Amino acid sequence: MAHSPLAFVIPEGFDASAGTEQETETEIDFRTPGTYSVNGRYSLLCSTIGLSSQGLALSVVIKPKIGDRIDAVFETIGCVPGRVSEINEFGFIMNIDVDTHNSLRKQIEFLATPRPDDANRRHLRIVPRNPETMITVADKRCFSAYVVDFSISGACIETDAFLSFHDEIAFPCSTKATVVRMLGNRRFGVEFDRQLAPHEFATTTRL
Repeated sequence: MAHSPLAFVIPEGFDASAGTEQETETEIDFRTPGTYSVNGRYSLLCSTIGLSSQGLALSVVIKPKIGDRIDAVFETIGCVPGRVSEINEFGFIMNIDVDTHNSLRKQIEFLATPRPDDANRRHLRIVPRNPETMITVADKRCFSAYVVDFSISGACIETDAFLSFHDEIAFPCSTKATVVRMLGNRRFGVEFDRQLAPHEFATTTRL
């Protein structure tokens, strides 16, 4: 995956560490606050406990039921959908699909990696589950495009459109962007006019 030198500041309150020897190999302990909805209703406070092969563990006050659909949103890691697979004394574990699990693990490891200064940090880039899209250029012409990967502030796209530096484009979901890099092989780096909100940053996002 391509990585761009965009700034990324690790938020206060984020804490991550590898699991103990007694825990499974895939265990990562991390704490970050957020909110979650149950079956599309309510908006309740929660905090992550960790990620393992079983899923994402959340600490909550009001516990849902096994099988309930959960949509959790965190400022640091974006939107995480899943279903309750286990209830425990702290809250519950939500089962998430393989793509979401892999993406979430990469985000946690990225956020937990020490860096010498903010200038060398970058926004995490993830690969969308549905990369095919369309773009509209300034003169209103439409072209097919392929989203190679994206972050909260920009994307790498592949298209047959003839684009130049500072060209303005628009995606179908009203996301507007400006061309800031020519990457060769019909690939371009674009910067969004506005950064994506946490709940918009997920592998299921359609630009």
